[in-house]
Amino acid sequence: MPVKHKKPKKEGKKFHKEKISSQVVDEQNLKVKEIESEIQKNVEIITEEIEKPVKKEVHVFVKKELPMEDSKKEEKIEKNNGTMSQQEITQKLTEIYEDADGDMPDMQQFQKSKHSSFLHAFFILIFSVIFFATIAWIGFFVVQPGVKFSEDNIILTMSGNDNFISGEKSTYRIRYKNSQDVALHNVVLEVRYPKGFKFTSSTKETINDNNDSWKIGDIEAQGSGYIDVTGNIYGDINSEQSFRVFLNYMPDNFSSDFQKITTLTLSNKDSLVKVEIQTAEQIVAGLDTPIKIIISPNSDVPVKNVLVSCVGGSFALKSSEPKSADGKSCEWYFESLDASKEINLSGFFSEDKENTNKFQVIVKNWDSPERIGNGYILFDTQKEVALSNLETLYNLVVNGTTGSFDIQPGDTINATVSIKNNGDSVLKDAKLKVIIDAPSSDSRSILSWDKLDTGEFDSDIVGQQLSSDVRRGTITFDKRYISELKEIMPGDEIKVNVILPIKTSDNIRLSDYVAYRINVKSELSYNLNDKTELISSNQVDIKLTSDLKMATQDEISQDVGGNDVHQISWVLTNTYHDLKNIEVTADLYGDISVDESNIVVPAGTITYDKDKKKLIWKIEQMPISVDVLAVQFDVTILSENPTQKNLTSKPVVTAFDNIIQQDLKIFGQELILVNS
Repeated sequence: MPVKHKKPKKEGKKFHKEKISSQVVDEQNLKVKEIESEIQKNVEIITEEIEKPVKKEVHVFVKKELPMEDSKKEEKIEKNNGTMSQQEITQKLTEIYEDADGDMPDMQQFQKSKHSSFLHAFFILIFSVIFFATIAWIGFFVVQPGVKFSEDNIILTMSGNDNFISGEKSTYRIRYKNSQDVALHNVVLEVRYPKGFKFTSSTKETINDNNDSWKIGDIEAQGSGYIDVTGNIYGDINSEQSFRVFLNYMPDNFSSDFQKITTLTLSNKDSLVKVEIQTAEQIVAGLDTPIKIIISPNSDVPVKNVLVSCVGGSFALKSSEPKSADGKSCEWYFESLDASKEINLSGFFSEDKENTNKFQVIVKNWDSPERIGNGYILFDTQKEVALSNLETLYNLVVNGTTGSFDIQPGDTINATVSIKNNGDSVLKDAKLKVIIDAPSSDSRSILSWDKLDTGEFDSDIVGQQLSSDVRRGTITFDKRYISELKEIMPGDEIKVNVILPIKTSDNIRLSDYVAYRINVKSELSYNLNDKTELISSNQVDIKLTSDLKMATQDEISQDVGGNDVHQISWVLTNTYHDLKNIEVTADLYGDISVDESNIVVPAGTITYDKDKKKLIWKIEQMPISVDVLAVQFDVTILSENPTQKNLTSKPVVTAFDNIIQQDLKIFGQELILVNS
């Protein structure tokens, strides 16, 4: 009999597998041996009978006629109702068995005739053949050996997205198959989830509160099936996690449980967010320096419960915009990251001779607003900072960055120039220039120079046409406007701010401006030891994109049932650069309905996903000759929720700019409920 083992328990306790029993094989071997033994005995009997010597003297019985007297006696016997005396019986037997000489034969020496022994042996042989044929038929067709069971024929697999992005929802399929002719009973499927997996649903109902066990029941021979498990998976970037799957079962004709195990390893190589760190080219220990952190989602799906933190052993934060979280230095929390966010820092680095100066940014998120635990690392990056020992520190920052960025018509350029005398000598008769090259048409710049703002300092402004498409403007500051420029003493620092708006379609026809790049740089000259020095700042490159804008309009009325009906209009405008592949998406909230038959869409197509409550408006192209596109739809509030604030999310608008050959993304305005 097979050895019984304990049934497997939850993970962590050793599970003993039962080896395949040899019971069936042993029983069949025993039956075969018994049949062989019986055949051998019968063969010996037949052989013995055939080979036994036979005496030649054979007693021959002789028929003897009875005398008449005896005949009369028989008649007498019949008359006496068939009764004979013992004497009469003896006399009759003697007459029958005596030989011709009147002698009685020796009864102990009677021998079978040779002919009779052969027939008897023949009949025994025939009977034996029939008997053993019957036994063989029973052995082959009635008492067949049992079907052999093998654990290798139990197939268990798990498949799905093995390169996950933290927080995304994924579905994993568990397949099982009994690839043999033995049925399985009491089948139970169990899964040990990775640490960061949050179960949401499965195609078969679970049997426990952990949602990690399913009762399959019986799996017939060659039977199979599958279960889909859906959930959100969270994990640190560049980390690995694993599913462990257990199929517990009892094969037919067995009394103990077996178990099949498989695993699926997941890796997290792609992040939900992108992070960029921008610093000045020249950073001096102890001198205030600007740092910009740009964090943005990697897709249209908002990232929830995001924490951005900076780590720098030699960096001291002085201020930031937005302000850091309460009681936390260098930490910023975002409930939802649905667009790029900029964090502008101001601080200084201390010189660290033993270690390289590094500025590190870590982005985490949690699966709930409570932020329980350490969270999951979405992005971890760092930038090495080389501290400068220049005597004159000179830096240009535009819109919070020292690098390149995109901007739209109607936006404003904010430039800051910082100068510090970090040496021991006096810098005399300094002169500062801020130089801006921008698109032009008919010698008119796309910049609103008439709205230039240089703060408390006055300046000289000189325009220069560099080409038919580009015009330069130079802003000059000297000791006439900034007295500190006459002599910059050791340790002195000067900051100059320049604010310059970009024109819109309200002022000019933007389509007339062919160029789309703006370059900002600065130059500083001064006398040092009777010698004129000239140094240049870093250059900031700005790219002008389409002036694509989206407006949202909302008119509220009531239907016959007294429900509020919001007639919502989305309006797209564009007068600068042809666009294509435009898509607008937004989520709707609350107990609402959308009357799709009343949607008015003059361009493109609009669809509404009832299950996800998502509206999608798609437009193939929008040339500048079509400067306005709109869609209108009605949203009815079926029941009010006092805690609900928004009717829609911020519409996300994506498009491809044909001129700059670049994807664009802008955001519309969400709709706020009046009663919130």
